[in-house]
Amino acid sequence: MMDMIWEVLGFALKAATVVLAALVVFQAARGEERDEPEEGSGVLRVKNLNDEERGKARALKLLLLPASARRDAQKVTKRDAKREAQQERKEVKRTLKAKAVGGTPEESPAGPASPASPAPEERLAELDGAEGADGAEGAEGAEGADGAEGAEGADGADGAGSAGGAQRPRAQRPRLFVLDFEGDIQASAVESLRQEVSAVLTARRPGDHVLVRLKNAGGYVHTHGLAASQLKRLKEHKLPLWVTVDEIAASGGYMMACVADKIFAAPFALVGSIGVVAQLPNFHRLLQRFDVDVELHTAGKYKRTLTAIGENTPEAREKFVEELQVTHALFKEFVSSARPALDVERVATGETWLGARALEVGLVDEVSTSDEVIRAALRRFEVFSVQYRVHRRLGARFWSALHALAGGRLPL
Repeated sequence: MMDMIWEVLGFALKAATVVLAALVVFQAARGEERDEPEEGSGVLRVKNLNDEERGKARALKLLLLPASARRDAQKVTKRDAKREAQQERKEVKRTLKAKAVGGTPEESPAGPASPASPAPEERLAELDGAEGADGAEGAEGAEGADGAEGAEGADGADGAGSAGGAQRPRAQRPRLFVLDFEGDIQASAVESLRQEVSAVLTARRPGDHVLVRLKNAGGYVHTHGLAASQLKRLKEHKLPLWVTVDEIAASGGYMMACVADKIFAAPFALVGSIGVVAQLPNFHRLLQRFDVDVELHTAGKYKRTLTAIGENTPEAREKFVEELQVTHALFKEFVSSARPALDVERVATGETWLGARALEVGLVDEVSTSDEVIRAALRRFEVFSVQYRVHRRLGARFWSALHALAGGRLPL
């Protein structure tokens, strides 16, 4: 019987080794063929959400118009787009004039550009090219324009009433940078977060804010601590920080959220879980049944406490629990320093609360979804989505996950 068991185990081990080797070779060859970017490199993408909202409003209005009025409305839309381009051209020219007399773009009325804006000279060339392409349509643009404006009604031809208004020139309005963080047990997105934070800090100017859309159920202490530290960088540079939670910000996720000046949570978002947990199976008695010995040698009394395959002693268990308590105490101190008004002892029980109840105990500041927060912000800010995508090959992601599983690190 024992011989058969060992044969089966040996075959399974060999098969797993062959499959793993084949995957590594395949991925290496595939990466070479595709000429993939260097490991760890990435690309920063910036999108203006005000423009996106205006586009949606225009498209909806056009669809709701009668077919006979739709063409006239399209002419009005082009005319308004041309007007906006002319205004932007004036602002770009002011920036270039400031540079010509020895100033910098930052000293111009428009202030510094967003993280991915083209150079003023390039942007001016783009605007001039667009004007030339649209010039032929200018003569007929006014035809039927009055009728189309009547069809659009008092909401405004360009949808600005729902997407930001026009109280100040767009380039002079404060900006809201929107970052997204979707966590896993390793907080793998922290590399993207640190690049996004650095980009925002480079482009910041007075009046700017940052909003983080957070979805994170927690994980390893050190990686989520690093993610929270990235958000603290924004606070250290005096940038107001908001966090929205649509689904979950628990444990390490709440460690990140509590850094914010204001936390918004959806009515049924899970929030809290200020606690620490660690568990692992122990196969020592099973191995003993098959006469398998495990030797473990350490230098340092507590170099290894609990193990999965060795014999665990009462002293080792006591030390392990002590480490959990120390981590929990540090977690509570961190939350308390970020939210002094919160009764930490009341909520640091490992429990979670739904959004409305989380407001009652002080874990969040307002019950609202990220969609509503951003929609309201469009009236006051120029809103930019900032995303940094890190290039990581499949093999690197696999080994990272395997290393994490084998590391025995404490999850929050």
